[in-house]
Amino acid sequence: VFHPAFAVSSVLLALGSFCLSGAIFHVRRERQIKFRTWLMWGLVAGTLFTAVQTYALWAISPSERGANEASRGVRPYIMVLCTLHALHFLIAVIGLCFVTVRAWADKYDHEYHWGVSVCAAFWHFLGVVWVAVLAVIAIAL
Repeated sequence: VFHPAFAVSSVLLALGSFCLSGAIFHVRRERQIKFRTWLMWGLVAGTLFTAVQTYALWAISPSERGANEASRGVRPYIMVLCTLHALHFLIAVIGLCFVTVRAWADKYDHEYHWGVSVCAAFWHFLGVVWVAVLAVIAIAL
């Protein structure tokens, strides 16, 4: 059974994906204020996702930390999958921080927004991976 924090983090991941799509939409039309606002909301969603995901990993970890408890069942594999996803997502949030700082320095416009597009594509890809991780969790538990 899923921990409720996974549902919250899934919503935050989808919200961040929506925000980055909005940022790309506005930068292509030279709406700099809206572009930066959408980027900031995406960064907030990403930061909250990381926090909620950290809590979820802590909540599903075994209460006893011995070698025998860590090697029983599918829970260790789920922990590894979720941790790897969280680490990749942390890289995405760091990239989004970099892109956001550059956006506030007027480095992106309708002709050059490659960094924003790559950041959004990586985020969307991590969203697809997250759905796969949730499917594995649903099957395993």
